[in-house]
Amino acid sequence: MAPISATVNIYNPMTPFGPQHVSITVGGTVTFNNVNSGVPWTIIPFGSPAFPIVPLATSPSSGTTAVFTVPGTYEYVINGTVPFTLHGFIVVM
Repeated sequence: MAPISATVNIYNPMTPFGPQHVSITVGGTVTFNNVNSGVPWTIIPFGSPAFPIVPLATSPSSGTTAVFTVPGTYEYVINGTVPFTLHGFIVVM
């Protein structure tokens, strides 16, 4: 069974790493954690179902959390104020 929650960590704007594709259960949460990237970033959703609204994540940040109540595959990118993009998927079962 998939975990009810997950964390996506951003460490460095030039070389983001950490879990980028996560699986959770319905009603679970995903926390986007800006560990030490030095810049704020924005989470941009794609596709359907609709991605829960997630506010800007400042740096450093203990994380901004989205709650997922509808099953599906959610696609997103994270754009920083210096050139980097992290692309990932959240699978909600």
